[in-house]
Amino acid sequence: MGSTLIIRENAVWMPTSADFDWALEIIAGELEKDTPLQALFLEEYPFPFLDLSQLETTEFRQLIPATQRAYNTGAKGDSEPLRAFNLMARFSELKGLIVTDPRALSSPNGTITVSSEHIWEAAGWIRDLILENIAMHPAVQDDHLTPLLLDARSRDNLDLRQIRHEDFRRIAEALHWAHRFYVERQVRISYAPDFYGALSPKIAELYALVVDARHPID
Repeated sequence: MGSTLIIRENAVWMPTSADFDWALEIIAGELEKDTPLQALFLEEYPFPFLDLSQLETTEFRQLIPATQRAYNTGAKGDSEPLRAFNLMARFSELKGLIVTDPRALSSPNGTITVSSEHIWEAAGWIRDLILENIAMHPAVQDDHLTPLLLDARSRDNLDLRQIRHEDFRRIAEALHWAHRFYVERQVRISYAPDFYGALSPKIAELYALVVDARHPID
Protein backbone atom coordinates (compact mmCIF):
# COMPACT_ATOMS: atom_id res chain seq x y z
CA MET A 1 0.00 0.00 0.00
CA GLY A 2 1.29 3.46 -0.89
CA SER A 3 1.23 6.68 1.08
CA THR A 4 1.26 10.42 0.49
CA LEU A 5 3.24 13.19 2.14
CA ILE A 6 2.60 16.57 0.52
CA ILE A 7 5.39 19.09 0.95
CA ARG A 8 4.02 21.61 -1.55
CA GLU A 9 2.36 21.65 -4.94
CA ASN A 10 4.37 19.47 -7.33
CA ALA A 11 6.39 18.00 -4.45
CA VAL A 12 4.74 14.88 -3.05
CA TRP A 13 6.66 12.04 -1.39
CA MET A 14 5.04 8.64 -2.01
CA PRO A 15 6.88 5.77 -0.27
CA THR A 16 5.46 2.52 1.04
CA SER A 17 3.24 2.77 4.11
CA ALA A 18 5.91 1.11 6.25
CA ASP A 19 8.54 3.63 5.18
CA PHE A 20 6.04 6.48 5.68
CA ASP A 21 5.34 5.41 9.27
CA TRP A 22 9.05 4.95 10.01
CA ALA A 23 9.93 8.37 8.59
CA LEU A 24 7.27 10.22 10.58
CA GLU A 25 8.28 8.46 13.78
CA ILE A 26 12.00 9.14 13.42
CA ILE A 27 11.43 12.80 12.49
CA ALA A 28 9.05 13.24 15.44
CA GLY A 29 11.81 11.97 17.71
CA GLU A 30 14.04 14.84 16.59
CA LEU A 31 11.42 17.60 16.97
CA GLU A 32 10.93 19.67 20.10
CA LYS A 33 8.75 17.67 22.45
CA ASP A 34 5.10 18.48 23.15
CA THR A 35 4.77 21.00 20.34
CA PRO A 36 2.03 21.18 17.68
CA LEU A 37 4.61 20.29 15.05
CA GLN A 38 5.65 17.12 16.85
CA ALA A 39 2.00 16.25 17.46
CA LEU A 40 1.39 16.52 13.72
CA PHE A 41 3.99 13.82 13.11
CA LEU A 42 2.87 11.62 16.00
CA GLU A 43 -0.83 11.70 15.17
CA GLU A 44 -2.31 8.33 14.23
CA TYR A 45 -3.86 8.73 10.81
CA PRO A 46 -6.57 6.39 9.47
CA PHE A 47 -4.51 6.13 6.29
CA PRO A 48 -0.93 7.23 5.47
CA PHE A 49 -1.39 10.85 4.48
CA LEU A 50 0.20 14.07 5.73
CA ASP A 51 0.05 17.59 4.26
CA LEU A 52 2.88 19.98 5.13
CA SER A 53 1.94 22.57 2.54
CA GLN A 54 0.00 24.66 5.07
CA LEU A 55 2.80 24.92 7.63
CA GLU A 56 3.92 28.46 8.36
CA THR A 57 7.51 29.31 7.48
CA THR A 58 8.66 29.35 11.12
CA GLU A 59 7.34 25.87 11.80
CA PHE A 60 8.56 24.53 8.48
CA ARG A 61 12.09 25.72 9.20
CA GLN A 62 12.02 23.83 12.50
CA LEU A 63 11.34 20.72 10.48
CA ILE A 64 14.51 21.03 8.38
CA PRO A 65 17.22 20.38 11.01
CA ALA A 66 15.01 17.71 12.60
CA THR A 67 14.80 15.89 9.26
CA GLN A 68 18.55 16.19 8.77
CA ARG A 69 19.21 14.75 12.23
CA ALA A 70 16.65 12.01 11.58
CA TYR A 71 18.52 11.00 8.43
CA ASN A 72 21.77 10.69 10.36
CA THR A 73 20.03 8.63 13.04
CA GLY A 74 18.45 6.33 10.45
CA ALA A 75 21.75 5.86 8.61
CA LYS A 76 23.23 4.40 11.80
CA GLY A 77 20.47 1.79 12.09
CA ASP A 78 21.08 -1.94 12.10
CA SER A 79 19.06 -2.96 9.02
CA GLU A 80 20.72 -5.35 6.58
CA PRO A 81 22.62 -3.42 3.85
CA LEU A 82 20.09 -3.64 1.01
CA ARG A 83 17.14 -2.76 3.25
CA ALA A 84 19.10 0.14 4.77
CA PHE A 85 20.02 1.40 1.31
CA ASN A 86 16.45 1.35 -0.02
CA LEU A 87 15.03 2.93 3.13
CA MET A 88 17.60 5.71 3.35
CA ALA A 89 17.45 6.44 -0.40
CA ARG A 90 13.73 7.15 -0.02
CA PHE A 91 14.30 9.21 3.11
CA SER A 92 17.04 11.17 1.34
CA GLU A 93 14.49 12.17 -1.30
CA LEU A 94 12.11 13.36 1.42
CA LYS A 95 14.88 15.44 2.96
CA GLY A 96 15.70 16.88 -0.46
CA LEU A 97 12.08 17.80 -1.10
CA ILE A 98 11.91 19.56 2.26
CA VAL A 99 15.14 21.57 1.95
CA THR A 100 14.23 22.75 -1.57
CA ASP A 101 10.93 24.21 -0.40
CA PRO A 102 10.57 28.01 -0.83
CA ARG A 103 10.00 28.24 2.93
CA ALA A 104 13.49 26.86 3.56
CA LEU A 105 16.66 28.93 3.62
CA SER A 106 18.85 28.44 0.57
CA SER A 107 22.07 26.48 1.02
CA PRO A 108 25.41 27.05 -0.75
CA ASN A 109 26.63 24.91 -3.62
CA GLY A 110 29.03 22.05 -3.01
CA THR A 111 31.74 20.50 -5.14
CA ILE A 112 33.33 17.12 -5.76
CA THR A 113 36.84 17.05 -7.19
CA VAL A 114 36.96 14.03 -9.48
CA SER A 115 40.38 14.65 -11.01
CA SER A 116 42.86 17.46 -11.51
CA GLU A 117 40.93 18.47 -14.62
CA HIS A 118 37.37 18.05 -13.37
CA ILE A 119 35.58 19.64 -10.43
CA TRP A 120 31.85 18.94 -10.33
CA GLU A 121 29.56 21.53 -8.73
CA ALA A 122 25.89 21.36 -7.77
CA ALA A 123 23.34 22.77 -5.36
CA GLY A 124 24.01 21.63 -1.83
CA TRP A 125 20.90 19.46 -1.64
CA ILE A 126 21.84 17.65 -4.87
CA ARG A 127 25.36 16.91 -3.67
CA ASP A 128 24.03 15.73 -0.30
CA LEU A 129 21.52 13.38 -1.92
CA ILE A 130 24.14 11.88 -4.22
CA LEU A 131 26.64 11.46 -1.39
CA GLU A 132 23.95 9.78 0.73
CA ASN A 133 23.00 7.41 -2.07
CA ILE A 134 26.63 6.47 -2.60
CA ALA A 135 27.42 6.16 1.12
CA MET A 136 24.51 3.80 1.82
CA HIS A 137 24.90 1.62 -1.29
CA PRO A 138 25.65 -2.00 -0.33
CA ALA A 139 28.90 -1.87 -2.32
CA VAL A 140 30.10 1.03 -0.18
CA GLN A 141 28.64 0.49 3.29
CA ASP A 142 31.38 -0.03 5.86
CA ASP A 143 32.79 1.62 8.98
CA HIS A 144 35.26 3.72 6.99
CA LEU A 145 33.87 4.87 3.66
CA THR A 146 30.23 5.46 4.66
CA PRO A 147 31.01 7.96 7.47
CA LEU A 148 33.67 9.61 5.29
CA LEU A 149 31.11 10.32 2.57
CA LEU A 150 28.36 11.40 4.96
CA ASP A 151 30.75 13.70 6.83
CA ALA A 152 31.67 15.30 3.49
CA ARG A 153 28.19 16.86 3.38
CA SER A 154 29.37 19.42 5.94
CA ARG A 155 32.39 20.45 3.85
CA ASP A 156 32.54 22.61 0.74
CA ASN A 157 34.41 20.01 -1.30
CA LEU A 158 35.02 16.26 -1.41
CA ASP A 159 38.29 15.39 -3.15
CA LEU A 160 38.09 11.94 -4.73
CA ARG A 161 41.79 12.11 -5.62
CA GLN A 162 42.48 11.34 -1.97
CA ILE A 163 40.35 8.18 -2.09
CA ARG A 164 42.07 4.79 -2.41
CA HIS A 165 41.71 3.11 -5.79
CA GLU A 166 39.53 0.31 -4.38
CA ASP A 167 37.27 2.80 -2.62
CA PHE A 168 36.99 4.89 -5.78
CA ARG A 169 35.88 1.77 -7.65
CA ARG A 170 33.17 1.14 -5.03
CA ILE A 171 32.01 4.76 -5.23
CA ALA A 172 31.84 4.45 -9.02
CA GLU A 173 29.74 1.30 -8.69
CA ALA A 174 27.27 3.06 -6.41
CA LEU A 175 27.12 6.07 -8.70
CA HIS A 176 26.44 3.73 -11.61
CA TRP A 177 23.33 2.55 -9.73
CA ALA A 178 22.19 6.16 -9.20
CA HIS A 179 22.68 6.88 -12.90
CA ARG A 180 20.64 3.84 -13.93
CA PHE A 181 17.90 4.61 -11.40
CA TYR A 182 17.45 8.35 -11.94
CA VAL A 183 18.76 8.96 -15.46
CA GLU A 184 18.40 5.81 -17.57
CA ARG A 185 15.26 4.27 -16.07
CA GLN A 186 13.89 7.53 -14.66
CA VAL A 187 12.37 5.80 -11.64
CA ARG A 188 10.23 8.22 -9.66
CA ILE A 189 9.08 7.40 -6.13
CA SER A 190 7.79 10.95 -5.65
CA TYR A 191 5.71 13.33 -7.71
CA ALA A 192 8.21 16.14 -8.06
CA PRO A 193 8.98 17.10 -11.67
CA ASP A 194 11.09 20.16 -10.80
CA PHE A 195 13.05 18.19 -8.20
CA TYR A 196 13.94 15.38 -10.60
CA GLY A 197 14.46 17.86 -13.42
CA ALA A 198 17.27 19.46 -11.42
CA LEU A 199 18.68 16.24 -9.94
CA SER A 200 18.95 13.86 -12.90
CA PRO A 201 21.19 16.02 -15.16
CA LYS A 202 23.65 16.59 -12.31
CA ILE A 203 23.86 12.85 -11.64
CA ALA A 204 24.53 12.28 -15.35
CA GLU A 205 27.20 14.98 -15.30
CA LEU A 206 29.01 13.55 -12.28
CA TYR A 207 28.77 10.00 -13.59
CA ALA A 208 30.35 11.02 -16.90
CA LEU A 209 33.26 12.62 -15.05
CA VAL A 210 33.81 9.56 -12.88
CA VAL A 211 33.69 7.21 -15.87
CA ASP A 212 36.22 9.44 -17.63
CA ALA A 213 38.58 9.40 -14.66
CA ARG A 214 41.60 7.14 -14.49
CA HIS A 215 39.86 4.62 -12.21
CA PRO A 216 37.87 2.21 -14.43
CA ILE A 217 34.58 0.67 -13.36
CA ASP A 218 34.91 -3.10 -13.45
